[in-house]
Amino acid sequence: QESWPLQVNAVLKGSLPDGCTEIYRVESRLEQSRFIVTIYTQREKEAFCTQALVPFEEVHALNVYGLPAGTYTVDADGVTAEFVFERDNAIQNPGGG
Repeated sequence: QESWPLQVNAVLKGSLPDGCTEIYRVESRLEQSRFIVTIYTQREKEAFCTQALVPFEEVHALNVYGLPAGTYTVDADGVTAEFVFERDNAIQNPGGG
């Protein structure tokens, strides 16, 4: 059973460049019907690290409440996916007012 209004999570997968780099923030902004997702990383300058790629998986909730019906694109560093709302993603007032 789906909850209403719908919630949408972007599942971000990739690799960090070394063992010291870590994700400290994920942000998304809506431009027209496109969510632009940005991953911010941090790394200590003088740290000694493994130089192997470190895989990550990050789940980021998109702010989709109140969006009108339509097709939306999620863009995370050029990797895109789409989702569709068949109806407006808001709680409708059954009293009509």
